Amino acid sequence: MFYLFLAAFLAFFSFFMPTSCNRVEITKDPVKELIQQAQKEPLFTILLFDMDKEGIFSKVYKHRYRIIKEENGKVVAKDTKWYNVPVSYFQQNGNNLGMEVAAKDSSQKVSRVVGPPGYTNYIGNPKYGYWSDGQLITTSPEQKPTAAFSTMVKDSVGYHSSSNPATDFWHFYPAYSNVRTLLQLPAGKIYQKEHKEARSHYYRGFIYYGIITSSGRRRYGTYSNHYRLNNYGKKWSRGGGGYGK
Repeated sequence: MFYLFLAAFLAFFSFFMPTSCNRVEITKDPVKELIQQAQKEPLFTILLFDMDKEGIFSKVYKHRYRIIKEENGKVVAKDTKWYNVPVSYFQQNGNNLGMEVAAKDSSQKVSRVVGPPGYTNYIGNPKYGYWSDGQLITTSPEQKPTAAFSTMVKDSVGYHSSSNPATDFWHFYPAYSNVRTLLQLPAGKIYQKEHKEARSHYYRGFIYYGIITSSGRRRYGTYSNHYRLNNYGKKWSRGGGGYGK
């Protein structure tokens, strides 16, 4: 009877252990490795795409990343494998789910300042879209208005007014409409004033989690409504009763 009990206990114990009782391979800094792997890319953005925690008696902390880059003139995304990371690294990035954790811009500068997804390379980049209040001035892209509108932007539809950072918001060109999905941006408009505030934080080395929404939460990061609702059952989430509780 004792041996049956012991066997049952060991089976129960092993079930809640990580995949192996052997030493788990830990990657101290996955982002550093990913930057090195992508160093030949002219432009890239790395997002903290997912995070998780396994085990009860011996915990393993995990990260997964998304690399966004250009291939043949199109913006594409590649999701990485799961990386086992140190608990200190996991806690350091506890608020950063969905955030941009590294990027190389058009000047070839690589930065590891955490910020909203896509704010370095895509939001505010005239190659991918434009700022406008949404008001259509003329439906002919070739007939630019000459009066009453000091600043205008042109897309495939026509000219739109653009003069006030408080009311202008970001529009992706149709050819790059998929970028919003790749970046997993939350619903709603991205106003130019918000982008400017984010860039101000960036240049000072601070993390910007966005404006406070009507729910009382920041727009970006682990505990924003956007990610909290999508990850409510995860072990590390507040909803899951684990990490961050």
